[in-house]
This record gives sequence, C-alpha cells and structure tokens, in this order.
Amino acid sequence: MLQVIDYARSSEGVQSTGGIEKDNFPRDNLAFPHNLLFYMSHLEQLGLAKLAIHEQDPLYSGESGNQRQTGIRTVYQYLLTVMGTRFLEACHSPAEGAKE
Repeated sequence: MLQVIDYARSSEGVQSTGGIEKDNFPRDNLAFPHNLLFYMSHLEQLGLAKLAIHEQDPLYSGESGNQRQTGIRTVYQYLLTVMGTRFLEACHSPAEGAKE
C-alpha cells in the first residue's frame, strides 16, 4: 500500500492531508473489500497480521538550496505474523488428495 501525506501549513499549524495512492491487496474474495483497513486493525490487535513500513521517503518542494519538506511517502507491506501464519495453517484444510 502506498500512502502520501502532504503537510499543509495554516494559521493553526501544520495539518496533514492526503491519502492512499495505491493498494494492490487482492480484494476479490472479500465480502466487504472497503473494510480492509478495519480488518487489518483487528488482526493486528490479535497479533495475527500487521501493516509494516517497507519504505519511507520525505517529499520536498522549492528550488534546490531552498527546499522544505512538504510531505512524506510511505510504502507499507501487509504481513502475517508467525502466529498469523500458524493460525492460517491450522484453519486451512489440506487440498483433496494431499498426504498428511
């Protein structure tokens, strides 16, 4: 998942705006795909999955020598924890004809 946060300066201080630019999570088999981040939040609380920061880069504007940071771009990875992997293996039935 790629998220961009833009910093907007105002009289109230720095406000963050922006959102998710790209998300390649396979949602085809989810009954409610728009709830993905809600699901991930709960799986993380259970210790089964997490959204891990894979890469993070500052965004700048202005001319060279007079630049200031105007935002941040973060790439996250959807990951199963060790417990999540074991839970999935315990719940997933072996394929037909597979030897145990």
